[in-house]
This record gives sequence, structure tokens and C-alpha cells, in this order.
Amino acid sequence: MSTPTHSAVRNPLQVAGSVWFSVAKPSVVRLSVFDNVGRLVLTIVEGETLTPGRYRRLVLVSDLPSGTYVCRLLTDEHAVSTLLVVSR
Repeated sequence: MSTPTHSAVRNPLQVAGSVWFSVAKPSVVRLSVFDNVGRLVLTIVEGETLTPGRYRRLVLVSDLPSGTYVCRLLTDEHAVSTLLVVSR
């Protein structure tokens, strides 16, 4: 069984960027961004059922202050996190 993966493209982000992720088997997916104290600041994907494959989602960060954020991918069986850096 393989684990889902994701990573930010063009880190640091200024206005927008892409998050790439893969899903190993059909799964309900949630992709969220949290600030440094754990508050949910963005929901990129919410409860979408995806088939196996590689996906790209646009992330708009123009309303977020500069800083480091955690991007978290949840599937039916796994959770994976990576850092997003917003820089103006």
C-alpha cells in the first residue's frame, strides 16, 4: 500500500501557487492549510472523492500574512503534511 504524497510548487508563495498531490486508491480527500498555532486558514479540497492519480490544486494566499503554514492532506487511510511559506 502506498502513501499519498503532496508538495508545494514555487515555495515561497506570494499570491498563488500550486499544490501537487497523489492518491494511491479511491479516497475521500481533504486538503487544508493551517497557521502556526493550528487554526484552519484555507480549505483547498473538502470531502472530494478522488480516484488514484496525481492532482494539482491552485492555492490563493493573497489574503494570508507572510509566514509559514502547514498544508495537510487527509485521505481515508493517511495524513501527510508539508510546509507552505508565504512571502511578500
